[in-house]
Amino acid sequence: MIRDALTVARKDLQILFQDRGELIVLFLMPIMFASILGTAFSGGTPGLSIYLVNQDTGEVGAQIASILDRIDALHITKLDTVEQADRKIANGEALAAVVIPADFSQKIDASAQARVRVIVDPTQQQFGSIVTGIMDAVVPAVIKFQLGEALQEPLITVRSEDLEGIKSQELDSAYSYTTPAYAVMFAFFIVGTIAGSLLAEKETGTFLRLLAAPIHRGAIIFGKMLAFVLVVGLQVLVVFGVGNVFFDIPLGNSPLGLLLLTLALALTATSLGMLVAALSRTRGQVAAVGMVISLVLAILGGVAIPIPEEGFLHVLSLFTPHAHALEGFLKLTTQGAGVVEVLPQAGLLLGVAAMFFSVAVWRFKFE
Repeated sequence: MIRDALTVARKDLQILFQDRGELIVLFLMPIMFASILGTAFSGGTPGLSIYLVNQDTGEVGAQIASILDRIDALHITKLDTVEQADRKIANGEALAAVVIPADFSQKIDASAQARVRVIVDPTQQQFGSIVTGIMDAVVPAVIKFQLGEALQEPLITVRSEDLEGIKSQELDSAYSYTTPAYAVMFAFFIVGTIAGSLLAEKETGTFLRLLAAPIHRGAIIFGKMLAFVLVVGLQVLVVFGVGNVFFDIPLGNSPLGLLLLTLALALTATSLGMLVAALSRTRGQVAAVGMVISLVLAILGGVAIPIPEEGFLHVLSLFTPHAHALEGFLKLTTQGAGVVEVLPQAGLLLGVAAMFFSVAVWRFKFE
């Protein structure tokens, strides 16, 4: 059975890799989207417009403000009050605002906990969080210089929040978000490819000839699944590889975690493709349904268009596999998480894959 399944998988891969148009959609387009949008929002070392509200009259606040002024990537406008910053961020006039509270230096001198706030535009959280990353580097450096290297743990924490106080994800660059986001989005473009392949073989009678041969039905299904699981795995490998080489995207500290999450993503996408094939009657239906499903889930899941981290859209996104796959990849690449931390996301994806696969096998007809 295994040998038959491998034969079916090899045949499907040979057919797929002869279709240049399909290869462009599956491999080149996610790289192009991630690169273009990542450049649009970050541009490598862009000029990010932010506001600075320094209410601290002490030396530490002044040092932080001075360092920020010397960072070429930041275009800083100084404001007097937090209310002004809130209003301007709400109007979309900048990505974020840094707020240094009035008692900042005093708390540092007293070895007490101090906090710098980063207010982020809720419609651009993933990009405004770049500012948080900069502050995470600047603030501890200033404190160590102020108090000496003997300090073991930084006294300062940098909290990133939007206008409603929602905690946001910290990213090193826009590419850190767009790369995994479009890897997930285009992984589900395989849905139409799988469904179209299955329907084509039904229409041409290939399945009937396979069934007439001494090949178990399970070998046919397993071979189909294996071929496209490998394709999705290769997609993710190529997208993250290009991101790492050309845009310095971190790959995290857990290759096993990346492998597990990629496998779960691949099984989910291929199972959904089989489900679409099982429920569709013609290749025309497959093309339309596959594309609509891929795009709608990408939008709802926050991979095509980032969505706020709270509210109705956020709740709705939790019902899509895209949101959980993206969350898992961001945990691995930007937070240095390991296998254990992404088990909830991988487990949920595998559960969804099992559900799709069960319904697909139940409804699929070889004739």
